[in-house]
Amino acid sequence: MSESAAHESIRAAAAELFNQRGYNSVTIRAIAAAAGCSPAMVIKTMGSKEQLFALVAHNGPTDSEFTMSGGDDVGYELVRRVLERRRRGERDPWAIVPILVHEAPDPEAVRSELGSRYLGNLARIIGDTTPDRRHAAIVLCLILGVASGIHTMGLLDEANIDDVARFYGRLVQAEIDLCEGPKEVPAPKLH
Repeated sequence: MSESAAHESIRAAAAELFNQRGYNSVTIRAIAAAAGCSPAMVIKTMGSKEQLFALVAHNGPTDSEFTMSGGDDVGYELVRRVLERRRRGERDPWAIVPILVHEAPDPEAVRSELGSRYLGNLARIIGDTTPDRRHAAIVLCLILGVASGIHTMGLLDEANIDDVARFYGRLVQAEIDLCEGPKEVPAPKLH
């Protein structure tokens, strides 16, 4: 395996393992096994476990998670996405955020980076122009809460997805509706 191929394989394996298990539960040996190379190659190519974590594990929700379809009910859409991932058995980027922060070698740096990115994106789409982004912070807390409850605790597994999305989405939307700034208007879809 070439060094560049090893780099990509290691990076992908590490991102998946850290995002599934957190920092403390992942070893260099596990990353190497998942990447199909030796532990020595992981260290040679990527450096320490801490350096590798800093490179790949601060993922959480991607920027596409903050792209809305253009409806007036952003709260419903955010909650529905969490519920749909649970129904499909997919990992949820919102549910892993607390684990990434708490298990990071430098939790404050991860908290700062993720918090800034998420609050900025949420403030933009909901029109939160407050200096402290308090509405975006409350929406972020609500989404992190529902994601953790659904994915980590297995709550509401038997509930109807539409009912839960409507109920919890109304809670999220109530906070969004308090924002006075302009909401992000999505670009028109090209046919």
